[in-house]
Amino acid sequence: MFELLDAALRELAAADLSVAPGSLGDEVCELYVRKHRLEAQIARRLPFYERSGGWAEEQISCGGWLRTQTTLSHGQAASQLKVARTQERLPQLAGCWQAGRISFAHWQAVADGLRLLPEELWGEVDAPLAVVAPAMTARELGDYLRELAQALMPTPKTKDETRKESRRLSVSTGFNGMTQVHGQLTPEVGEKLRAALSAASRPDSDGELRMPNQRQADALEAALDRLLEAELLPADGGRKPHISLLVPLDRLDLASQLAEHDPTRPATPATLLTAEQRAELIATVTRELDAERAGTSRRPRFSWTGPSGIATARRLCCDGALTPIFTRGGQPLDAGRGSRTVPAALRALLDVRDAVCIWPGCGMPGRWTEIHHLWFWADGGPTNADTLGKVCDHHHDAAHSGRWIVVVTAPGVIRVEPRTSPASRSTASSFP
Repeated sequence: MFELLDAALRELAAADLSVAPGSLGDEVCELYVRKHRLEAQIARRLPFYERSGGWAEEQISCGGWLRTQTTLSHGQAASQLKVARTQERLPQLAGCWQAGRISFAHWQAVADGLRLLPEELWGEVDAPLAVVAPAMTARELGDYLRELAQALMPTPKTKDETRKESRRLSVSTGFNGMTQVHGQLTPEVGEKLRAALSAASRPDSDGELRMPNQRQADALEAALDRLLEAELLPADGGRKPHISLLVPLDRLDLASQLAEHDPTRPATPATLLTAEQRAELIATVTRELDAERAGTSRRPRFSWTGPSGIATARRLCCDGALTPIFTRGGQPLDAGRGSRTVPAALRALLDVRDAVCIWPGCGMPGRWTEIHHLWFWADGGPTNADTLGKVCDHHHDAAHSGRWIVVVTAPGVIRVEPRTSPASRSTASSFP
Protein backbone atom coordinates (compact mmCIF):
# COMPACT_ATOMS: atom_id res chain seq x y z
CA MET A 1 0.00 0.00 0.00
CA PHE A 2 2.62 2.52 1.04
CA GLU A 3 4.90 1.40 -1.79
CA LEU A 4 2.28 2.57 -4.29
CA LEU A 5 1.90 5.86 -2.42
CA ASP A 6 5.67 6.37 -2.37
CA ALA A 7 5.85 5.64 -6.08
CA ALA A 8 3.16 8.22 -6.79
CA LEU A 9 4.98 10.81 -4.70
CA ARG A 10 8.25 10.10 -6.52
CA GLU A 11 6.46 10.59 -9.81
CA LEU A 12 5.07 13.92 -8.63
CA ALA A 13 8.50 15.01 -7.43
CA ALA A 14 10.08 14.11 -10.76
CA ALA A 15 7.55 16.04 -12.86
CA ASP A 16 8.96 18.83 -15.02
CA LEU A 17 7.02 21.88 -13.82
CA SER A 18 8.37 24.11 -16.60
CA VAL A 19 6.18 22.27 -19.13
CA ALA A 20 2.68 23.80 -19.39
CA PRO A 21 2.88 25.77 -16.11
CA GLY A 22 -0.60 27.18 -16.81
CA SER A 23 -2.09 23.81 -15.90
CA LEU A 24 -0.46 23.72 -12.48
CA GLY A 25 -3.43 25.43 -10.84
CA ASP A 26 -5.59 22.38 -11.47
CA GLU A 27 -2.83 20.16 -10.10
CA VAL A 28 -2.56 22.26 -6.94
CA CYS A 29 -6.31 21.90 -6.35
CA GLU A 30 -6.14 18.15 -6.95
CA LEU A 31 -3.22 17.84 -4.54
CA TYR A 32 -5.22 19.64 -1.87
CA VAL A 33 -8.03 17.12 -2.31
CA ARG A 34 -5.54 14.26 -1.89
CA LYS A 35 -4.04 15.98 1.14
CA HIS A 36 -7.47 16.15 2.80
CA ARG A 37 -8.05 12.49 1.99
CA LEU A 38 -4.71 11.48 3.52
CA GLU A 39 -5.45 13.48 6.68
CA ALA A 40 -8.82 11.72 6.92
CA GLN A 41 -7.06 8.35 6.83
CA ILE A 42 -4.70 9.41 9.61
CA ALA A 43 -7.72 10.44 11.70
CA ARG A 44 -9.43 7.08 11.00
CA ARG A 45 -6.47 5.16 12.36
CA LEU A 46 -5.65 7.22 15.43
CA PRO A 47 -8.68 6.20 17.58
CA PHE A 48 -8.07 2.50 16.91
CA TYR A 49 -4.40 2.85 17.80
CA GLU A 50 -5.23 4.87 20.91
CA ARG A 51 -7.65 2.20 22.15
CA SER A 52 -5.12 -0.54 21.43
CA GLY A 53 -2.69 0.95 23.94
CA GLY A 54 0.27 0.33 21.62
CA TRP A 55 1.69 3.71 22.57
CA ALA A 56 1.99 2.72 26.24
CA GLU A 57 5.35 1.02 25.70
CA GLU A 58 6.94 4.37 24.82
CA GLN A 59 4.83 7.16 26.35
CA ILE A 60 2.30 7.77 29.09
CA SER A 61 -0.34 8.99 26.61
CA CYS A 62 -1.19 8.64 22.95
CA GLY A 63 -0.73 12.39 22.59
CA GLY A 64 2.80 12.14 23.98
CA TRP A 65 3.58 9.31 21.58
CA LEU A 66 2.25 11.37 18.66
CA ARG A 67 4.42 14.35 19.61
CA THR A 68 7.62 12.32 19.82
CA GLN A 69 6.96 10.39 16.61
CA THR A 70 5.91 13.32 14.43
CA THR A 71 7.52 16.46 16.02
CA LEU A 72 4.03 17.97 16.39
CA SER A 73 3.64 20.52 19.15
CA HIS A 74 1.59 19.69 22.25
CA GLY A 75 -1.36 21.69 20.92
CA GLN A 76 -1.17 20.16 17.43
CA ALA A 77 -1.06 16.61 18.78
CA ALA A 78 -4.01 17.30 21.08
CA SER A 79 -5.96 18.77 18.17
CA GLN A 80 -5.23 15.74 15.99
CA LEU A 81 -6.57 13.37 18.64
CA LYS A 82 -9.60 15.53 19.38
CA VAL A 83 -10.56 15.59 15.71
CA ALA A 84 -9.89 11.86 15.31
CA ARG A 85 -12.22 11.01 18.19
CA THR A 86 -14.92 13.39 16.95
CA GLN A 87 -15.00 12.11 13.35
CA GLU A 88 -15.95 8.63 14.59
CA ARG A 89 -19.19 10.09 15.89
CA LEU A 90 -20.16 11.77 12.59
CA PRO A 91 -19.89 9.15 9.84
CA GLN A 92 -21.57 11.18 7.08
CA LEU A 93 -19.34 14.20 7.64
CA ALA A 94 -16.35 11.85 7.87
CA GLY A 95 -17.32 10.56 4.43
CA CYS A 96 -17.00 14.11 3.06
CA TRP A 97 -13.51 14.28 4.54
CA GLN A 98 -12.48 10.94 3.08
CA ALA A 99 -13.64 12.19 -0.31
CA GLY A 100 -11.42 15.27 0.08
CA ARG A 101 -14.32 17.72 0.16
CA ILE A 102 -13.49 19.27 3.53
CA SER A 103 -10.26 19.89 5.42
CA PHE A 104 -8.74 19.28 8.83
CA ALA A 105 -9.51 22.92 9.68
CA HIS A 106 -13.22 22.19 9.12
CA TRP A 107 -12.99 19.36 11.61
CA GLN A 108 -11.28 21.57 14.16
CA ALA A 109 -14.25 23.95 13.91
CA VAL A 110 -16.66 21.02 14.27
CA ALA A 111 -14.82 19.57 17.29
CA ASP A 112 -14.92 22.96 19.00
CA GLY A 113 -18.53 23.68 18.08
CA LEU A 114 -20.01 20.32 19.06
CA ARG A 115 -19.18 20.85 22.71
CA LEU A 116 -22.04 23.37 22.76
CA LEU A 117 -24.49 20.53 22.02
CA PRO A 118 -25.53 17.60 24.24
CA GLU A 119 -23.83 14.45 22.92
CA GLU A 120 -27.17 12.74 22.28
CA LEU A 121 -27.85 15.36 19.58
CA TRP A 122 -24.58 14.87 17.69
CA GLY A 123 -26.05 12.18 15.46
CA GLU A 124 -28.88 14.48 14.41
CA VAL A 125 -26.55 17.21 13.14
CA ASP A 126 -24.32 14.79 11.18
CA ALA A 127 -26.38 14.87 7.97
CA PRO A 128 -26.96 18.67 7.94
CA LEU A 129 -23.26 19.26 8.51
CA ALA A 130 -22.34 16.92 5.65
CA VAL A 131 -24.56 19.00 3.34
CA VAL A 132 -23.34 22.48 4.26
CA ALA A 133 -19.68 21.92 5.23
CA PRO A 134 -18.22 21.41 1.71
CA ALA A 135 -19.53 24.84 0.65
CA MET A 136 -18.24 26.70 3.73
CA THR A 137 -14.91 27.90 5.05
CA ALA A 138 -13.86 26.49 8.40
CA ARG A 139 -14.77 29.75 10.11
CA GLU A 140 -18.22 29.84 8.48
CA LEU A 141 -18.78 26.25 9.57
CA GLY A 142 -17.93 27.17 13.15
CA ASP A 143 -20.42 30.06 13.04
CA TYR A 144 -23.06 27.73 11.58
CA LEU A 145 -22.53 25.23 14.38
CA ARG A 146 -22.94 27.92 17.00
CA GLU A 147 -26.20 29.04 15.40
CA LEU A 148 -27.33 25.41 15.20
CA ALA A 149 -26.53 24.84 18.86
CA GLN A 150 -28.42 28.00 19.76
CA ALA A 151 -31.50 26.85 17.83
CA LEU A 152 -31.47 23.38 19.42
CA MET A 153 -31.05 24.63 22.98
CA PRO A 154 -34.19 24.12 25.14
CA THR A 155 -33.80 27.68 26.40
CA PRO A 156 -32.09 29.86 23.78
CA LYS A 157 -29.35 32.06 25.16
CA THR A 158 -29.15 35.78 24.67
CA LYS A 159 -26.75 37.25 22.16
CA ASP A 160 -24.51 38.49 24.97
CA GLU A 161 -24.33 34.99 26.47
CA THR A 162 -23.53 33.48 23.09
CA ARG A 163 -20.78 36.02 22.53
CA LYS A 164 -19.25 35.35 25.91
CA GLU A 165 -19.18 31.61 25.29
CA SER A 166 -17.11 32.20 22.14
CA ARG A 167 -14.42 34.21 23.94
CA ARG A 168 -10.89 32.89 23.42
CA LEU A 169 -7.34 33.92 24.23
CA SER A 170 -4.20 31.88 23.71
CA VAL A 171 -0.64 32.95 24.43
CA SER A 172 2.20 30.81 23.10
CA THR A 173 5.86 31.07 22.21
CA GLY A 174 6.50 30.92 18.48
CA PHE A 175 9.34 31.38 16.01
CA ASN A 176 12.45 33.22 17.22
CA GLY A 177 11.14 33.32 20.77
CA MET A 178 8.34 35.75 19.88
CA THR A 179 5.13 35.45 21.89
CA GLN A 180 2.04 34.90 19.76
CA VAL A 181 -1.34 36.14 20.98
CA HIS A 182 -4.55 34.94 19.34
CA GLY A 183 -8.12 35.26 20.43
CA GLN A 184 -11.44 36.98 20.33
CA LEU A 185 -13.01 39.08 23.06
CA THR A 186 -16.54 40.15 23.86
CA PRO A 187 -17.42 43.70 22.82
CA GLU A 188 -17.18 44.83 26.44
CA VAL A 189 -13.68 43.40 26.97
CA GLY A 190 -12.64 44.64 23.52
CA GLU A 191 -13.72 48.14 24.52
CA LYS A 192 -11.65 47.90 27.71
CA LEU A 193 -8.64 46.74 25.72
CA ARG A 194 -8.95 49.52 23.16
CA ALA A 195 -9.37 52.14 25.89
CA ALA A 196 -6.22 50.88 27.66
CA LEU A 197 -4.20 50.75 24.44
CA SER A 198 -5.33 54.23 23.47
CA ALA A 199 -4.28 55.62 26.84
CA ALA A 200 -0.93 53.79 26.76
CA SER A 201 -0.07 54.64 23.14
CA ARG A 202 2.79 57.13 22.91
CA PRO A 203 3.79 59.23 19.89
CA ASP A 204 6.78 58.21 17.77
CA SER A 205 10.19 59.20 19.12
CA ASP A 206 12.68 61.22 17.12
CA GLY A 207 13.92 59.08 14.25
CA GLU A 208 11.29 56.40 14.86
CA LEU A 209 8.59 55.41 12.37
CA ARG A 210 6.29 52.64 13.58
CA MET A 211 3.49 50.84 11.80
CA PRO A 212 0.07 50.93 13.52
CA ASN A 213 0.35 47.32 14.71
CA GLN A 214 3.81 48.05 16.17
CA ARG A 215 2.37 51.07 17.98
CA GLN A 216 -0.34 48.83 19.46
CA ALA A 217 2.24 46.25 20.58
CA ASP A 218 4.24 48.98 22.32
CA ALA A 219 1.06 50.30 23.95
CA LEU A 220 0.27 46.84 25.31
CA GLU A 221 3.78 46.64 26.77
CA ALA A 222 3.38 50.06 28.39
CA ALA A 223 0.00 49.10 29.87
CA LEU A 224 1.43 45.86 31.28
CA ASP A 225 4.39 47.75 32.76
CA ARG A 226 2.06 50.15 34.55
CA LEU A 227 -0.12 47.31 35.82
CA LEU A 228 2.78 45.23 37.12
CA GLU A 229 4.50 48.22 38.72
CA ALA A 230 1.29 49.17 40.54
CA GLU A 231 1.14 45.68 42.13
CA LEU A 232 -2.65 45.65 41.93
CA LEU A 233 -2.96 42.07 40.65
CA PRO A 234 -3.50 39.15 43.07
CA ALA A 235 -0.45 37.27 44.31
CA ASP A 236 0.85 34.45 42.11
CA GLY A 237 2.66 31.76 44.06
CA GLY A 238 2.79 34.00 47.11
CA ARG A 239 4.35 36.93 45.24
CA LYS A 240 3.01 39.85 43.28
CA PRO A 241 3.19 39.23 39.51
CA HIS A 242 6.57 40.26 38.15
CA ILE A 243 9.03 39.66 35.35
CA SER A 244 11.57 36.98 36.23
CA LEU A 245 14.86 37.01 34.34
CA LEU A 246 17.68 34.61 35.20
CA VAL A 247 20.94 36.36 34.33
CA PRO A 248 24.46 34.92 34.65
CA LEU A 249 26.27 38.11 35.71
CA ASP A 250 29.45 37.15 33.85
CA ARG A 251 27.44 37.27 30.62
CA LEU A 252 26.34 40.89 31.16
CA ASP A 253 29.72 42.39 30.31
CA LEU A 254 29.94 44.63 27.25
CA ALA A 255 32.16 42.17 25.38
CA SER A 256 29.44 39.51 25.56
CA GLN A 257 26.88 41.96 24.21
CA LEU A 258 29.10 43.05 21.33
CA ALA A 259 29.77 39.42 20.50
CA GLU A 260 26.03 39.15 19.80
CA HIS A 261 26.06 42.26 17.66
CA ASP A 262 29.38 43.65 16.45
CA PRO A 263 28.74 46.99 14.69
CA THR A 264 32.38 47.28 13.64
CA ARG A 265 32.34 44.05 11.64
CA PRO A 266 31.09 44.41 8.06
CA ALA A 267 28.26 42.07 7.22
CA THR A 268 29.40 39.23 4.98
CA PRO A 269 26.76 37.51 2.82
CA ALA A 270 26.64 33.78 3.46
CA THR A 271 27.33 33.19 -0.24
CA LEU A 272 30.76 34.80 0.15
CA LEU A 273 31.77 32.60 3.08
CA THR A 274 33.68 29.40 2.52
CA ALA A 275 31.89 26.09 2.88
CA GLU A 276 33.85 25.47 6.10
CA GLN A 277 32.77 28.85 7.54
CA ARG A 278 29.13 28.16 6.72
CA ALA A 279 29.39 24.70 8.25
CA GLU A 280 30.83 26.21 11.46
CA LEU A 281 28.00 28.75 11.62
CA ILE A 282 25.43 25.98 11.23
CA ALA A 283 27.19 23.91 13.90
CA THR A 284 27.21 26.90 16.28
CA VAL A 285 23.49 27.50 15.83
CA THR A 286 22.83 23.78 16.34
CA ARG A 287 24.90 23.72 19.55
CA GLU A 288 23.01 26.74 20.90
CA LEU A 289 19.68 25.10 20.08
CA ASP A 290 20.73 21.84 21.76
CA ALA A 291 21.83 23.80 24.85
CA GLU A 292 18.45 25.55 25.00
CA ARG A 293 16.60 22.24 24.75
CA ALA A 294 18.82 20.61 27.39
CA GLY A 295 18.52 23.58 29.74
CA THR A 296 22.30 24.11 29.81
CA SER A 297 22.41 27.38 27.89
CA ARG A 298 23.95 30.29 29.79
CA ARG A 299 22.00 32.95 27.94
CA PRO A 300 19.75 35.20 30.07
CA ARG A 301 16.35 33.56 30.31
CA PHE A 302 12.82 34.71 31.15
CA SER A 303 10.72 32.48 33.38
CA TRP A 304 7.77 32.25 30.96
CA THR A 305 9.06 32.91 27.48
CA GLY A 306 12.59 31.54 27.44
CA PRO A 307 15.88 32.99 26.16
CA SER A 308 16.58 36.72 26.14
CA GLY A 309 19.25 38.72 24.37
CA ILE A 310 22.06 40.16 26.47
CA ALA A 311 21.15 43.72 25.43
CA THR A 312 17.62 43.18 26.75
CA ALA A 313 18.95 41.83 30.04
CA ARG A 314 21.24 44.85 30.45
CA ARG A 315 18.35 47.23 29.70
CA LEU A 316 16.04 45.57 32.27
CA CYS A 317 18.79 45.81 34.90
CA CYS A 318 18.80 49.60 34.49
CA ASP A 319 15.71 49.96 36.66
CA GLY A 320 14.35 46.73 38.04
CA ALA A 321 13.83 44.80 41.25
CA LEU A 322 16.84 42.51 41.72
CA THR A 323 16.75 39.41 43.91
CA PRO A 324 20.16 37.78 44.45
CA ILE A 325 20.21 33.98 44.25
CA PHE A 326 23.03 32.27 46.13
CA THR A 327 24.40 29.10 44.55
CA ARG A 328 26.96 26.41 45.28
CA GLY A 329 28.26 24.14 42.55
CA GLY A 330 25.78 25.67 40.14
CA GLN A 331 22.80 24.75 42.35
CA PRO A 332 20.62 27.48 43.96
CA LEU A 333 20.76 27.50 47.76
CA ASP A 334 18.92 30.61 48.92
CA ALA A 335 17.54 33.93 47.76
CA GLY A 336 18.45 37.29 49.22
CA ARG A 337 16.15 40.25 49.77
CA GLY A 338 14.94 41.91 46.58
CA SER A 339 15.79 45.57 46.03
CA ARG A 340 15.18 48.06 43.25
CA THR A 341 18.13 49.22 41.20
CA VAL A 342 16.94 52.84 41.49
CA PRO A 343 15.44 53.80 44.88
CA ALA A 344 12.21 55.77 45.08
CA ALA A 345 13.79 59.07 46.21
CA LEU A 346 16.21 59.08 43.30
CA ARG A 347 13.37 58.27 40.88
CA ALA A 348 11.48 61.30 42.17
CA LEU A 349 14.52 63.53 41.60
CA LEU A 350 14.86 62.29 38.02
CA ASP A 351 11.16 62.86 37.35
CA VAL A 352 11.68 66.54 38.15
CA ARG A 353 15.07 66.99 36.46
CA ASP A 354 14.41 65.08 33.22
CA ALA A 355 11.05 66.36 32.06
CA VAL A 356 11.65 64.89 28.58
CA CYS A 357 13.77 62.15 27.02
CA ILE A 358 17.39 63.35 27.19
CA TRP A 359 18.41 61.65 23.91
CA PRO A 360 19.52 64.49 21.62
CA GLY A 361 16.68 65.68 19.39
CA CYS A 362 13.96 63.57 21.00
CA GLY A 363 12.02 65.46 23.68
CA MET A 364 9.50 62.68 24.39
CA PRO A 365 7.47 63.75 27.48
CA GLY A 366 8.69 62.30 30.75
CA ARG A 367 5.63 60.12 31.29
CA TRP A 368 6.77 57.98 28.31
CA THR A 369 10.36 57.57 29.52
CA GLU A 370 12.37 54.97 31.43
CA ILE A 371 15.37 55.30 33.74
CA HIS A 372 18.66 54.45 32.07
CA HIS A 373 22.10 53.90 33.64
CA LEU A 374 24.26 56.09 31.40
CA TRP A 375 27.17 54.15 32.83
CA PHE A 376 25.70 50.68 32.51
CA TRP A 377 24.77 49.06 35.80
CA ALA A 378 26.06 45.73 34.44
CA ASP A 379 29.46 47.34 33.88
CA GLY A 380 29.67 48.54 37.47
CA GLY A 381 28.08 51.93 36.93
CA PRO A 382 27.01 53.63 40.19
CA THR A 383 23.39 54.52 40.84
CA ASN A 384 23.29 58.28 41.40
CA ALA A 385 21.85 61.35 39.74
CA ASP A 386 24.98 61.95 37.65
CA THR A 387 24.93 58.48 36.09
CA LEU A 388 21.17 58.22 35.47
CA GLY A 389 18.91 59.76 32.88
CA LYS A 390 15.41 59.28 31.53
CA VAL A 391 15.01 58.11 27.93
CA CYS A 392 12.05 56.86 25.93
CA ASP A 393 11.85 53.11 25.29
CA HIS A 394 12.95 53.55 21.65
CA HIS A 395 16.16 55.28 22.67
CA HIS A 396 16.60 53.02 25.67
CA ASP A 397 16.80 50.14 23.20
CA ALA A 398 19.22 52.17 21.07
CA ALA A 399 21.46 52.89 24.07
CA HIS A 400 21.77 49.16 24.78
CA SER A 401 22.05 48.05 21.16
CA GLY A 402 25.85 48.32 21.05
CA ARG A 403 25.69 50.76 18.14
CA TRP A 404 26.16 53.96 20.16
CA ILE A 405 28.40 55.55 22.77
CA VAL A 406 26.73 57.94 25.19
CA VAL A 407 28.92 60.86 26.28
CA VAL A 408 27.69 62.64 29.42
CA THR A 409 28.47 66.36 29.26
CA ALA A 410 26.56 67.37 32.41
CA PRO A 411 24.02 65.73 34.77
CA GLY A 412 21.05 64.83 32.58
CA VAL A 413 22.75 66.08 29.40
CA ILE A 414 24.30 63.68 26.89
CA ARG A 415 25.93 63.55 23.47
CA VAL A 416 25.57 60.44 21.32
CA GLU A 417 28.28 59.10 19.02
CA PRO A 418 28.11 56.08 16.70
CA ARG A 419 30.32 53.16 17.67
CA THR A 420 32.47 53.09 14.53
CA SER A 421 35.90 51.79 15.56
CA PRO A 422 37.22 48.76 17.46
CA ALA A 423 38.78 51.14 20.00
CA SER A 424 35.32 52.34 20.96
CA ARG A 425 34.25 48.83 21.96
CA SER A 426 35.79 49.10 25.39
CA THR A 427 33.21 51.45 26.86
CA ALA A 428 29.53 52.24 26.62
CA SER A 429 29.59 55.72 28.12
CA SER A 430 32.10 58.35 29.15
CA PHE A 431 31.87 61.08 31.76
CA PRO A 432 33.52 64.50 31.99
